[in-house]
Amino acid sequence: MRVSNTAGSANSHTATVTVGPSVPLPTAIDQPGLSETSSGAVAWYGQTGTTHDGVDAAQSGGIANSQSSEFSLVVEGPCGISFWWRVSSEGGYDYLRFSIDGTEQSGRISGTVDWQPKTFSIGAGSHTLKWAYTKDSSTSSGSDSGWVDQLEIASIAAPAITTQPQSQTVIAGAETLLTVAANGGLPLNYQWQRLAAGTATWADLTEGGSYSNVGTAALKIVSITGAMNGDQFRCVASNAAGSATSAAAIVEVSLPLFPTWSITTDYSASQNPIGAWSYGRKWSVDAPAFDLFTVRWGDTGWYLGNYGNGGPSIQGGPVLWAKANGTGYPCVRWTCPKTGYYNIVGKFTGADSRGVDNNVYVVIAGTTAMSARLQGYEQQAPFQHREVSLTLGQEVDFTMAWAGGVYSEYGWTDLDAVISEVPRIPVVTGQPRSVVNILGRSVSVEVESVGPAGSTFQWYRAGQAVVGATTSTLRLDIVDPNQAGLYDVAITAPTGSALSRPAIVGIMLPAGERTAGSITTRAGWLDIHHPNGAVYDQFLLTGGAATFNAGPGKIARCSYLDSKNSIVQVEMSGAGAITIVLDNPAGPMAPALYNQSGIQYMKGDATVILAGADETTHVSIYSVGPLTNPGVTRADVTYAGWADVRAMGIVSANGKLGGIHQGNVAYAAATGFAGIYAPTVNTVGSLSVVHAIAASGDAIPYLYFGPNGNVVVKIAGSSLAQPNGDSLTVQGLIQVQMGAGQSSAGTAAPAQAIQTRLIEDDGTDVTTAIVTGP
Repeated sequence: MRVSNTAGSANSHTATVTVGPSVPLPTAIDQPGLSETSSGAVAWYGQTGTTHDGVDAAQSGGIANSQSSEFSLVVEGPCGISFWWRVSSEGGYDYLRFSIDGTEQSGRISGTVDWQPKTFSIGAGSHTLKWAYTKDSSTSSGSDSGWVDQLEIASIAAPAITTQPQSQTVIAGAETLLTVAANGGLPLNYQWQRLAAGTATWADLTEGGSYSNVGTAALKIVSITGAMNGDQFRCVASNAAGSATSAAAIVEVSLPLFPTWSITTDYSASQNPIGAWSYGRKWSVDAPAFDLFTVRWGDTGWYLGNYGNGGPSIQGGPVLWAKANGTGYPCVRWTCPKTGYYNIVGKFTGADSRGVDNNVYVVIAGTTAMSARLQGYEQQAPFQHREVSLTLGQEVDFTMAWAGGVYSEYGWTDLDAVISEVPRIPVVTGQPRSVVNILGRSVSVEVESVGPAGSTFQWYRAGQAVVGATTSTLRLDIVDPNQAGLYDVAITAPTGSALSRPAIVGIMLPAGERTAGSITTRAGWLDIHHPNGAVYDQFLLTGGAATFNAGPGKIARCSYLDSKNSIVQVEMSGAGAITIVLDNPAGPMAPALYNQSGIQYMKGDATVILAGADETTHVSIYSVGPLTNPGVTRADVTYAGWADVRAMGIVSANGKLGGIHQGNVAYAAATGFAGIYAPTVNTVGSLSVVHAIAASGDAIPYLYFGPNGNVVVKIAGSSLAQPNGDSLTVQGLIQVQMGAGQSSAGTAAPAQAIQTRLIEDDGTDVTTAIVTGP
């Protein structure tokens, strides 16, 4: 351009105008099959200068103050939609907005906002999607534009119930948890409903009072009353594609086992285990506060209170005891408050001034269920227990008699007994505890439970049944790397089943030893000094399982191939030892995707166990790719970029851990467990980073730390969506940060909104409370 006046002229620099290719708007947002409708003062257009996918994107038109630039699309639901958008504008005034059928959706953006994802679900029928960049009455800032790219439209699968809620019997005043599992397109919504006994209409439950978590997969019912007996509960799972209703679970309410005890000497001839008697005298004592009693007989009367003779009772506190002269056969009669299964535990002791033998009986419906013959002075019989099936109103008699009809002038006999109801379905009352032992020693893991007669046990490791492990105690006689892992136990009865939490079995190496199991190294792989100052020892799996630890001041690293043929490195430093166990191991084989010769790798799905950790321990897992080790990768290979691992179990020696560095790990499993299970870790010295956790099939996903944990976890570039629709079982977390990540191939993984629920053991949904971002 030439500028001139009377004094002369000047030429400007040369400006080059480049005209980019014309891009149709539907093509620019990656939906060329759709037709768009433009509105507002200036239409949106397709361009190639500012994009998210590196190809093209839609940009708003150049508008003036108080104007808008808009475009719309019509889609058919049900479906899920996602897109990327960005804006450069006057913050707080000029906005990029998105609406569905005329209703603006939350999350409009203004100011300087780089590319970020948005996700929505749309119901059945035709729906209009609109993007609009709007300006207020004054001022412009930045590029004064909005952009949209990579619109995706995906069909949504209708929900299906995969695990039905189970009927339960609950003691009045207690609480219970009803759970359901469903799959289908996310997000899934849950609504619990109640059909009160004697009514015909299901009603939605609302939060508060006796009910909490009514909009989650785990309904909590507290302060259960007798009025709830026979109530039915079901859950409706729904998404944009439809809904599915679970089967109904019945809650039966039993009375607390503190009924009135009747004390009598009028014991009928038909129930007398040693002969007929009837003395016509009866006393009744109301003892509603006791489920433990001691019966004493002797010179006079019946009493309620404490009596110090006769040694310790089954459990402490007040007891019911009795004395009578020698003209009667004392009896304590208990009436069953509810049909069900019961467990009777008895202890028998006695003393007699004449050394007379005494017989003590527990009689049900005229049949002796327990008996003991106490011979002579200061006798004691061992504990006895028996599980019985009783009906409402059935009587259980606890009585004593003198052998051969001979009675004592003075003496006493104790009958300590406890009656407790046994659930109709198994219930885990004591979870199995994680154990760590030195290589070659034995370990035992035990579960505590109550359940109906005939309940069976089966222990599992990584979802596979352990042969011969069919009792409440799992015993491993010689612990080696092949036996390390995550174990749980299924307790099954004809009326239902229960599954325990997992227990970790970990291994420590004897002093001075570095490895055990199928593992090797080479002289050139030890004491590797890295430019960053770290010193490495490199190990290589040669079979299905191996254990290794880190030398003082060193980092120990062990390699294998995952299911995508990527080399995976498992590293640790500090205290403890790591065991890698491969499911379905194959090899050794050459690493086909890498420039390596003369090295053979084992391949399989790994469970990683870290035992004996403390605040000095750091654990890292990553896959080898162009970003993490460009020297061994090939330009003609597309690398998966994420290390495939089934699960990791961590046992801390003191409740502490130095760090978890696993932003490159995608935990995934179809059986057993997926994710991190660290029930003894309450504190981690740095931010814990994990890429993804995904459970399919019947696997259970975990992100689980100690009960008093204050752990912060960053999820690096995944949504935590569970392919099987399960919620993520969590504990010990104070924050989950949904952030961005990067694969070992250098591919960016933007932060995503969470797509599952985080549920604690008691059914509490903590998703909203602890999740931040993106």
